[in-house]
Amino acid sequence: MEPLAGAGGAGCAAAGSGDDYRDAPHCVRQMLSLSRAVGEASDDAYEAVPSCLWDYGQLRFDLSARRVARAGRDIPVTAREFAILLHLAWAGGRPVAKTSLYRAIFGLGFVPETNALAVHIYRLRRKLDHGFAVPLLRTVEGRGYALIPEG
Repeated sequence: MEPLAGAGGAGCAAAGSGDDYRDAPHCVRQMLSLSRAVGEASDDAYEAVPSCLWDYGQLRFDLSARRVARAGRDIPVTAREFAILLHLAWAGGRPVAKTSLYRAIFGLGFVPETNALAVHIYRLRRKLDHGFAVPLLRTVEGRGYALIPEG
């Protein structure tokens, strides 16, 4: 993972060596926590997060503004799409199971008989990969979805 940079370096530190959620810098831990309740979180809750930028390959996450850019181009995403991307990025390119995403993003411990996640992934692919030769968001058959840091 790439280092984090905040406004004037405040509020963010370099990513820990471990993959554990507890090793994440404070602003990323706070965003992951907030993204678990993304359907219920207000914009005020996100504004409480200190200014924090996280570079993940070609992607740059602005955690306080809930924005993402690829290669300098802003990509408009919904709060739920942002939460999905954040969880996939935190996995560091490894596949994330659908059940994990449903638990983290929708608060469900099972995969419901709905295509809600597939619809979000479809929309994210269109937004994230449009105009780029190499897609970053991939389906790993039988394992889930992965966000590849370098295209």
